Amino acid sequence: MIHLKILCDPTMIPDTAVYLSKVAEKYGVSERKAHMACFVIETILELRMQEADQKEPVLLLDVKKEKNELLISITDKGLPYVLTDYQKMILKKGLVDRFYFENTTGAFS
Repeated sequence: MIHLKILCDPTMIPDTAVYLSKVAEKYGVSERKAHMACFVIETILELRMQEADQKEPVLLLDVKKEKNELLISITDKGLPYVLTDYQKMILKKGLVDRFYFENTTGAFS
């Protein structure tokens, strides 16, 4: 549905997160959940930009609707990221319905 490739430039974070949250609303996500998604996206982008691959400092963002869910994927080639127990607890407290992290050595297409 949407495929973005952005440079790891922190000035891109706020507008990118707001844009994706507005897309979420257009596809049926409540305003409340879209605001939460905006916060989560901003946080993840900020963290991923700190660990970006210096040779290819880009992030891929994909948004697609699958059945009754809106899936947001953020992919990079940086160092693997592992959530702390505290971060997992925060996400589980209702900021997102579900989440997962996948660390692979695959390349961007």
